Amino acid sequence: MSLNGNKFLCIFLLAFALTAHAKEKNMIYTCPATFNYDNSVYPLANASVFDDSNNVPADLVPDSADGGVRKWEIDKRMMPVLVCRYKGTAHTIHLRATGSALCEFKEQPAKAYCK
Repeated sequence: MSLNGNKFLCIFLLAFALTAHAKEKNMIYTCPATFNYDNSVYPLANASVFDDSNNVPADLVPDSADGGVRKWEIDKRMMPVLVCRYKGTAHTIHLRATGSALCEFKEQPAKAYCK
């Protein structure tokens, strides 16, 4: 590959990395409505959020809880993880919600997301 080809490839990869990072900041991380395992379907029942930046995974206390809706405001220094919990199973799904500023859980119908 020529020097100009290498330069073009480097610029392309840098642009791709920057675009991927920008998209990550605008992502919405959503718990699946159901969890399928071993021929069984489990509905979403609950969710929690923890900060993984301090290597001590403890659930964060919601900043507000009103009318079946819990909200967590996420500080920029945090590394939030949304934990999706399903009725009838101990299995959970963990979503690393990088770049999120808010996480929310609604009880009826059960829905959880970070954005």
